[in-house]
Amino acid sequence: MCSPVERRLAGLRELLQGPGLESLLDVLLCLYRECSGAPLRRERSVQQFLEWGECPALGGSVQRGCVALL
Repeated sequence: MCSPVERRLAGLRELLQGPGLESLLDVLLCLYRECSGAPLRRERSVQQFLEWGECPALGGSVQRGCVALL
């Protein structure tokens, strides 16, 4: 049986690990798709993000497989 301090420390370690790479990639992919909409696309910062997110190896389309190429 763990002491309260050990349980708390285990909980804090779990929080510090944060989301996994898969989750972060999913969030970036969703953000990219949302920003690709016509009204947002006109904003300069959104344009820069979309250019950054393009994957030339896949013909410019954003796919999760593109990350494997890094």
